[in-house]
Parts: sequence; structure tokens; C-alpha cells
Amino acid sequence: MIPRNEDAEIRYRMFLERALKGDAVWIAESPDAVMILSSADGEDGLAVWGSMEDVVQALSNADRARGYSPEKQSLQSWISGATHKILKNGLLVAVFPVDQCSHAIFVDALTLQKHLLETAKEAEGVEYTLLETGMRRTKSKLKRAKAGTSVGRSNR
Repeated sequence: MIPRNEDAEIRYRMFLERALKGDAVWIAESPDAVMILSSADGEDGLAVWGSMEDVVQALSNADRARGYSPEKQSLQSWISGATHKILKNGLLVAVFPVDQCSHAIFVDALTLQKHLLETAKEAEGVEYTLLETGMRRTKSKLKRAKAGTSVGRSNR
């Protein structure tokens, strides 16, 4: 069962874990658009999920009728490229929308990138190194203790 909006921190952690487990993030895309959600504060964010199943569960019948479906983005391309495109377009990231995409956790793209990198290093001993030409994934010999991860605000 997916925790609802009241459990935003739990959902955020689930997103990080699922994205790392599948080595991908998922967006909802139609033939002519990607799903952008608005926060209660009027800020726009690109909707992202940690698994295809999470996207399928969150989409409403109206979303499906408009042609939205899950689209996989590799974690490497997300961290090395998508983050900067989101920032360039003045968007936030709407993490793990639920309830027919009516509730999401809105965070800055660089904050999400940082949390993905930290969680990968802590949980899997995987370290992503950002390079000018892309990104390199390496196994770390040391595993660090899990640290708390703060979340951004959530719309209601």
C-alpha cells in the first residue's frame, strides 16, 4: 500500500529506494507533453515516480484518455542531464504523486539529485561521479550509515 499525502516523508524515501532499485525514474508522458503538476503555492513541477507501477496507480482515467503513460528515464541520464533541463525551465520536481496525481512532494531538482546520489552511496555502496562529459557509476568499498533525508513541501 502506498502511503498518502500525510506520509510525505515515507513516500519520498520510497521514491528514492524504488528509483535506485530499478536504476530509473519514471515520468508520465503523452504523445505531445510530459505531466507537469502545480503545487498549492502555484509552482510547477515535473511529475516523477520510482517505478512504473507507481505511475500506473497514480494516473487517473482522464490522464490515460489524454494519452499519458509511464516513460522510463535511466537514473544516469536523469542525474546527468534531466536535472539541469528542469532547472533551465524553471520547474521543480513533483515527487511520487498519488490520489490521481492530486498530491505530490515538490522539491528543487538539485535537492533531488543530491538525495539520489547520497542514497545510492549509502544503500548500495554505489557512487555516481558527475563529469563534464557525463557520469560514471562506481562501487564504493565503504558503506556509510543511513542518514536522515529531509523532504520538500507537499501540496494539499
